[in-house]
Amino acid sequence: MKELDVFLELKRIQSELNHMFEMVFGNLTQEEFFYPSLNVQATQDVIRCICELPGVDPESIRVRFSMNTLIIEGYKKPPADDTRRPLRIEREYGQFYRSIPVPYAVDPLHASARFENGLLIIELPRIEDRRRRIIEIDISS
Repeated sequence: MKELDVFLELKRIQSELNHMFEMVFGNLTQEEFFYPSLNVQATQDVIRCICELPGVDPESIRVRFSMNTLIIEGYKKPPADDTRRPLRIEREYGQFYRSIPVPYAVDPLHASARFENGLLIIELPRIEDRRRRIIEIDISS
């Protein structure tokens, strides 16, 4: 099994266990957040975050950057009530929240975000991190 497959399988098992505990004990946490899946990619020029948010109204999404952390939050409306009794519910609704540490220097003033086919795509342009640059200082006598 590839390393990525192991992590995907562990995530699936965790989701199933959480679902079973909620069915038996109800929601044990006070927070009613769900955590949408996302990928973060880095190139020399940009940090790109792709977050899965199918069925979410783009107007209900808030994206911000603070203290080297990208924050995505919002609300996904549940479907209109139906008279049919659900047999299985796996889709998540309600408030969502993700906090992603960004380990590179970026220019948040030139960041962009777009919503395409249920994907929120955020791009943060990378800049030179002046704190990590080594500068030789001449010593005068």
